[in-house]
Amino acid sequence: MLFWLRPSRQIRPPIYSLKQRKQRRRSAILYGILFIVFFVVFLAIIIAPQVLKPDVSLPDTLTKYLNGRF
Repeated sequence: MLFWLRPSRQIRPPIYSLKQRKQRRRSAILYGILFIVFFVVFLAIIIAPQVLKPDVSLPDTLTKYLNGRF
């Protein structure tokens, strides 16, 4: 079923002033940079321990506990 809109009610993209466009572009760039920074930090938190200390061994008490359980 089709619903037709009157010409005055048609969906159109909003018309922004030059000031609003600059502000929206600036905030989009800021949030894009923040996203990239947080993504890199997240990857560093995940990857850095594996790269810096590949020979991490579990403490003896934890190893004995896990061996007894499984």
